[in-house]
Amino acid sequence: AIPIASSSLLLALVRSGRVRSSRDEPSASSVDEQPAQAAATRRVRQPVLLATALYGFSSYSLGFPVLAIATHAHLVASGFGAYAVFLGVSAVTGYLVGRWRGSPLWWLALGGYGLSAVGSTLLVPHGLAVSFLGVGLLGVGLGVIETLEPTLIARLAPDAAQGRAMG
Repeated sequence: AIPIASSSLLLALVRSGRVRSSRDEPSASSVDEQPAQAAATRRVRQPVLLATALYGFSSYSLGFPVLAIATHAHLVASGFGAYAVFLGVSAVTGYLVGRWRGSPLWWLALGGYGLSAVGSTLLVPHGLAVSFLGVGLLGVGLGVIETLEPTLIARLAPDAAQGRAMG
């Protein structure tokens, strides 16, 4: 939870304005602004990449919560249920996140990394219902993360580097 919370804090501290796409036609006055835009893009891109790395470092296989729930409940079916909850919530969240407006950085920090941190802490054996709530929050977090991380990188990368930026 500490790396996930740290990544959330990093994203929350980032200030971003509109990053001009290279598709926009440069005007005579905006040619002078290009170095400033590049610096602004780097100021946003670097924390996003660091936050992504911290999340990846602290993330674990879904097999852990599924096995933990199945073992705790002494029912294999509860493990299947946990897996279905995780994937279902993640899929619905990913679909809905594409329609949200506002700062993708805030949604990623709070809705992605923040809810993943809370979900992870709820996997400590408190009971079956709390564990399922934790798995559901992990699903919401992953749906947000898997939708917004690529979106942010795609927005920040120049057109010529789109293929490399996603890697």
